[in-house]
Amino acid sequence: MNIQLKLARRNAFRNKRRTLIMISSVFFSVFFCVMLKALTDGSCDYIIDAVVERQTGTLQIMSPEYWDEKTVDNYIAVDEQTLSQWEQAENVERLTPRIESYAMAWNGKRTKGLVFIGIDPKRETVFSHLNTRVLEGEFLSQNDKGAMLGKRCAELLGVKLGDTLTLVGMGYQGESAYGLFPVTAIIEAFDPLLDEKVVYTSLATMQQFISMPDGASAVSVLLKNPKKIDKTIVCLQEIADQQIACQPWKTLIEGTMAGASDNKKQMIVYFYFLYVIVGFGLLGMVIMLTNERKKEFGVMSALGTKKRTIIGSLFWEMIWVSFIGILAGLAFSVPIAAYYHYYPITMTGEMADALLSFGLEPVMPFAFTFNMFVTQAIIVFSMVLIVSLYPVLTIGRMKTIKALKG
Repeated sequence: MNIQLKLARRNAFRNKRRTLIMISSVFFSVFFCVMLKALTDGSCDYIIDAVVERQTGTLQIMSPEYWDEKTVDNYIAVDEQTLSQWEQAENVERLTPRIESYAMAWNGKRTKGLVFIGIDPKRETVFSHLNTRVLEGEFLSQNDKGAMLGKRCAELLGVKLGDTLTLVGMGYQGESAYGLFPVTAIIEAFDPLLDEKVVYTSLATMQQFISMPDGASAVSVLLKNPKKIDKTIVCLQEIADQQIACQPWKTLIEGTMAGASDNKKQMIVYFYFLYVIVGFGLLGMVIMLTNERKKEFGVMSALGTKKRTIIGSLFWEMIWVSFIGILAGLAFSVPIAAYYHYYPITMTGEMADALLSFGLEPVMPFAFTFNMFVTQAIIVFSMVLIVSLYPVLTIGRMKTIKALKG
């Protein structure tokens, strides 16, 4: 082992050109893997965090039957006292109750099916900052009898501020729900698809509309530490005086833009291509350097050096040089990832417009986590170990006389 390590150390620095080629190959492999991982994870996490913080929450409290059958009769009954106790629970940052239902709208000329949402204006302002999306008019007050329409929805219905909408829907326990709602504001919803069909009103007015004074379809809760979600769910269930179900954010964002971003399987395809390119690059480099040194290995074998000693010295030489390349790649990529993590890339054009339409800043931040760097370094090092099998097999089958002539 000592002889192998000495030979590896001397060979690594004997031919500086060859060593530099191998270090550069490993360096760029680590660098590009880390950069792509930081870019994809950072962008996806940014979208997911924004949707969780502004729309769904880390979890939602609802009736056990509501998730499977979203009807008014499966709404949860929750009063102000229970909401206050949940707000004061450990690890709860903020929450807001909502009522999501459907209704037919009529403005005297046109009829359209709409998503009718009742919100607590005070809590919603803190939770999602929906008040910042108002384009015309004024945001709802606590007991406001009016309605806020999505910008696109108002255009499709031909409705303006001051007009009155007639809404007809289904109330609690089969009662008919209907009412007249003056349009008090035009807003731009966080989701462009929702903007085409959404109407907001105050929670109190919505409860009166469905004839359920303390009803809510769900209560969105944002946690301080999402990792403690299970413990927090137990705490919230103990406070409630009824059976409740808590759906985590991963379930809530399925089928949305954030859900698509969270689907890592789609992103893995890009990494497969990158790893294949990196792997073949390393393999080509190893084949070239091995063939270049065949005569050298033949001379060592002719002088009586055992093949396992040659193989061992070459293996440790590759490990030694690979570590230098990996450390250099990390040393170069960590500052860049850190910089773009705290100072994200500002986007322009259509991509910027798409992010702005969802209420997001047009930026592309990089992820910056310890596991990300370690994982990519291990992957590249594993590929180096795999391609190292080529010189091992080549030397194992080497004919000394043929190698000397070559």
